[in-house]
Amino acid sequence: MEDLNDSHKRKKHSRDEGHSDERSKKHKKHHRSHKEESSSLKEEHKGKLSHDTQASQNVSILLKALDFLDENDTAEISSLIGAEAVKQCLDLRKTLHKRNESNTNAPAITLPSSQPTTKPGPNIPKVLTPVSIGPWKSRDIPSDLPPLPPVLDATLAEATFRHVNAGSGKITDLSYERLEWVGDIFMELIATLLIGQTFPHHMPGKLSQLRETCVKNVTLAKYARAYEFDTKVVWGPSFVAKDMTKPMGDVFEAYVAAVILSDPVDGLATTAEWLRVLWGQTLKKDIIREESEGIKIPNPMWKLMADAREELKVKAPPNPKEQLIKTLGSKGVKFEYRDIGPSVKDRESRLTTFTVGVYLHGWGEKGKQLGRGTALSKKDAGAKAAKMALEDKKGIAGYVEKKRVFDEQWELEKQAEKEAQEQALEKT
Repeated sequence: MEDLNDSHKRKKHSRDEGHSDERSKKHKKHHRSHKEESSSLKEEHKGKLSHDTQASQNVSILLKALDFLDENDTAEISSLIGAEAVKQCLDLRKTLHKRNESNTNAPAITLPSSQPTTKPGPNIPKVLTPVSIGPWKSRDIPSDLPPLPPVLDATLAEATFRHVNAGSGKITDLSYERLEWVGDIFMELIATLLIGQTFPHHMPGKLSQLRETCVKNVTLAKYARAYEFDTKVVWGPSFVAKDMTKPMGDVFEAYVAAVILSDPVDGLATTAEWLRVLWGQTLKKDIIREESEGIKIPNPMWKLMADAREELKVKAPPNPKEQLIKTLGSKGVKFEYRDIGPSVKDRESRLTTFTVGVYLHGWGEKGKQLGRGTALSKKDAGAKAAKMALEDKKGIAGYVEKKRVFDEQWELEKQAEKEAQEQALEKT
């Protein structure tokens, strides 16, 4: 009897264990199914966010292209795609801007701000081209100091304001000296693209002078102090400098590098727009002068024109020296250009300037000064002197009249001589 009871208990216990295992398996299966469903939903939500972000970025790129179309002369583009297509593009631009301003529920059409990456690998930024950064327009240059773009990496942010003397002394220490070496070359590139497109017909010498104005230490140190970088730098116990212009210029270059390297996606474009405003304020007088006096023909260096070279066959206006010769020059009349005093350094730009005068020999004058000009080269200074002489209409009026009378008499004499020769030939 006891054996039968034991056997019954063992069977019951076995059945209970079987039911427990089955319930455990069902619970695990349900938990796994719920986890997979949750993961699937997360991936779907993540994919939707990624899709929305990409769509917003694409619309932002389109809007930027349409803004560029609106800010530039549409005649050249109209000749390629037609006036109606250009009008539709401008209408689309207006619609997108209106939608972005009025619809507060919809995501704004702006590029998403980048976050510092935690993935290992190179952080080389995107390439900057004339397509991504266009020329200055004086109307778009604000008078206020532009906001300081952030450095998205803590290590680079700290190194930007640390001198090598403030480190541990190891060769691997990161300081602003290392960063400024990188920032320097990026600034040269950005300045070259901006200046080259804004002043497309200047000679390389003049372009280099404008670029030097932008990237020299005096200018950069001024920017650095405006952003109070001088209060943030840790110089170290052994740092000594009589003049802080060079160190502060280096710190600014280091900050430029830190912004670019900490954001491989948008850092370069962000920095270019920031520097566009700063340098635009520095060169605003030159930009306005170029807009009013510059040559209004395209330059194939910045706008590829393929085989459409007919547009380039536009005669450039003569320079002031040529105009002065045409206005007052004649047989026996000479113009002399010579220095007025020694070269000096400009107080603001600290660049060497030259002053040249133009002197008239002829029309009863011996070395009569007609004008003077100051510029960064003797050639440009001479051109300014000639321009000043031409603008003095009252001062040169007497010489213009003498030239008219002389030229008429000269033509009569040549005509008489020609007729005399023809008569001599007829007699023979």
